[in-house]
Amino acid sequence: MATKKGKLTKSENILICAVAVVGFAIFYKTVFLGSRRAAAELGQKIAAEETELAKQKARLAELSGRKPASPATTGSGSVNYERYLKANTSFGDVIGTLARGNGKSPFQVDKIKIEKQDQVNGYTRTALSIDVETSFLALGGFLEAIERSPLLTDIQGVEISRMSDELRKCTARIRLNSYVVRN
Repeated sequence: MATKKGKLTKSENILICAVAVVGFAIFYKTVFLGSRRAAAELGQKIAAEETELAKQKARLAELSGRKPASPATTGSGSVNYERYLKANTSFGDVIGTLARGNGKSPFQVDKIKIEKQDQVNGYTRTALSIDVETSFLALGGFLEAIERSPLLTDIQGVEISRMSDELRKCTARIRLNSYVVRN
């Protein structure tokens, strides 16, 4: 209660100070501590993403330079080595395997284009783009068949477009590298 001169009493001053301190504490807790917590969480997310990126870069480097195990490390009768060797001795074998698709669904290869060839670790690396017309499911099956095939390939990218008149059909351009054993 104010005195006649308009000055506040001691208890009113204490009450105002207490309300101001509580208000400042609430403001500090919500704004500053919330920002610090968000910054700490963001830092943790960034660290996790950097770790994942490092793992993916290592995996990409491994896949880019991959080749089947040599007979010296697996024995000359190694089934896997022979399978890879037979499937990757000529570029014609690679094209034939890719053109067949996954063999289960209607799959039309419209175009196979060689983008670039170079030599890597005893292999001829050929960058290809393959244009196909198929259903979405058959495209997924084809990509899975490539990954499981004995071909030494790594898929670099896939562009998919739905055909305007068909809801279940699509066209796709698949960019991949294929590796053929140099003789």
